[in-house]
Amino acid sequence: MDKKTEVDIYIKEKLKMEVSEYFLKFSIILLTRDEPNIVRDILVLIPNTEYGKFVNCYGSHFVIDDHDYEYPIFTKFRNLKWLKDDLESRLPIALWIYQNSLVIQDLQGEFVKLLGYYQSVFQQALPALTKYKYIEMRTERHNLRQAISQNRKIAVSIIKATIAKLSMEISLLADYQPYPYKKWLPEVARNSCLGKEIYALVETFLNEKNGKKTIAISEEIIANMRNSLCKNLLPNDLLNRWWLYLK
Repeated sequence: MDKKTEVDIYIKEKLKMEVSEYFLKFSIILLTRDEPNIVRDILVLIPNTEYGKFVNCYGSHFVIDDHDYEYPIFTKFRNLKWLKDDLESRLPIALWIYQNSLVIQDLQGEFVKLLGYYQSVFQQALPALTKYKYIEMRTERHNLRQAISQNRKIAVSIIKATIAKLSMEISLLADYQPYPYKKWLPEVARNSCLGKEIYALVETFLNEKNGKKTIAISEEIIANMRNSLCKNLLPNDLLNRWWLYLK
């Protein structure tokens, strides 16, 4: 039995029993996360016109947290407006989640249409988003130098983690791709063109205890980024004189 069929059977058996009067009104059903032995996340989207009635009946935070199966299944109920708001508030992450979701049901093709629209929005926003992330990373690298010189160990650890996160997000943006949340970011970024070049460097960077060596490794990471980003997304002046573009 394939995953889609398995989830479809679960939905018909479990959700029909739990929310029977609204079962036939579910317009979109997605499996947004499937981690064997950890959790399966299901998102059910109810038409905007029916959602008010659903909330009146079940509440605005109604979920089904099911632990009766091999591993937990967590189902939440929202409407199409919520999905739009989610995409607009955290576009790269939300887009990655929904691009990698399994569509169980999309009765009116609304999900496919909405996802296509926001993929276009993301592509248009790529230069500005990459610029923002790159300047943020260079600023954190500047902060790192100061924290190391003052031997502020906890601050150094926090800043290094931030630089690592930003560099991996940028590596996916350089491939015109959205990025996932932190839990999946290293593995996903590793498969991007820039990610393949910097993954080992980032790992070494995070593990390095010596301050001078840490700065030297960060310079290598930035050099790789400049070489990649100058080919498509960012102008050389910004890459080399980033401080002039601070707000």
